[in-house]
Amino acid sequence: MRKVFCNPGACLRLFLLRLFPGLAFLVLTIVFGACTSLSEKGASDDSGVFFDLDQLVSEQTKYLASIQPEVEKELRLNGKAERLVLGEVDWDDELALFRLADINKASYQDSYEVDRSTPQVEDYWLKPGHTLPVRRLKVHYNAGAATEVFAEMKVENKLFDSYKELTLRLDGNSAKNRLLSYELKGFQQWLLGEKTSFEVKGTIK
Repeated sequence: MRKVFCNPGACLRLFLLRLFPGLAFLVLTIVFGACTSLSEKGASDDSGVFFDLDQLVSEQTKYLASIQPEVEKELRLNGKAERLVLGEVDWDDELALFRLADINKASYQDSYEVDRSTPQVEDYWLKPGHTLPVRRLKVHYNAGAATEVFAEMKVENKLFDSYKELTLRLDGNSAKNRLLSYELKGFQQWLLGEKTSFEVKGTIK
């Protein structure tokens, strides 16, 4: 395992350039930018009804930026893998994709079914006939504190198909709930191209 102190985006770019010369920019767009336009839709339309993933991410990015822990990171692209240890992480960039899985918007209220039958789990899933990118959001709790957040996202259009699974795992401390690890995995396939699969795992020291 190599120890690297750099911005995570720069580290991933170097990794991709070594494995896939000429395709690094495309793959970075797949992993981090495919849903950028979604962040603008309803970005300020906070309903306060569903689980507030955007707020959770904001709290974690501020806290992690203040303590700057190291991150052990595993990157996998089409089966090729590398492990790194990152320092001085830009947490706003690192967790940006998780913000796009937020469904706590007034305009989304009629688009999701919600199961809160137990205090340990909240489960949201997209109703049939609706086409929002977040297909499912599932939150696990321990004594009222979120311990795991899972989101499933899918985008289909004339240019590409994209599927992502995102997971945040926290320690469940009621006083200061702290992010322990995060994971992104999925694929994207362009209309005339091959399927590209990716996986990013980060463990916070």
